[in-house]
Amino acid sequence: SDLGNCLSTSTPVTVPHCAALNLTGDWTIEAWVKFASFGTDHMYLFTKPGDTDAYESNYSLEVNPWWGNVFYGFYFKGYNSRIGLTSLSPSLNTWYHVAFIRDTKLLTISVIIHDKDRKLISKVDYPYSGTSTYVNTKNLILGSGINGYMDEVRISNVVRRFITTGISKTLPSRAFSIYPNPSGGIVNLNLPK
Repeated sequence: SDLGNCLSTSTPVTVPHCAALNLTGDWTIEAWVKFASFGTDHMYLFTKPGDTDAYESNYSLEVNPWWGNVFYGFYFKGYNSRIGLTSLSPSLNTWYHVAFIRDTKLLTISVIIHDKDRKLISKVDYPYSGTSTYVNTKNLILGSGINGYMDEVRISNVVRRFITTGISKTLPSRAFSIYPNPSGGIVNLNLPK
């Protein structure tokens, strides 16, 4: 119900370059997306294009039409040295939470997909070697070539973990209360019968 106010991707959004957008260590890029139709060229959720060749990006997450409209996350560790992995093909007119993650401790990249109910529907990991990434000075582009919607875009310089609790229904009332909040050192815990 919170996915009603979002970006229509009829025109891509450009975020001016800054050093913080060159991701070189751990990172997570993520968004909620919904596709109205698939195109015949690159459909980028995110791309930080290379300086001399736009495809040789610092990082990109797209739906790739040449491989059956699959989610495809990739980055270049150096000139002409791409590291990438593919995931599932999304259905049209359906919301997905998509995350592309680089974990330098585990030396893996991952694409993680959740459905509209935040249930995990796909997780793909791929090992990589080497610590370098191909940085650039181009602007970040969101929603290029996509006919659809994006919401809750996030770029983090940490590895975000997405866990499933198995809880599908929440209680209608509080299980307990703590007061006063804030406290000077003594708190009261009120538990129902």
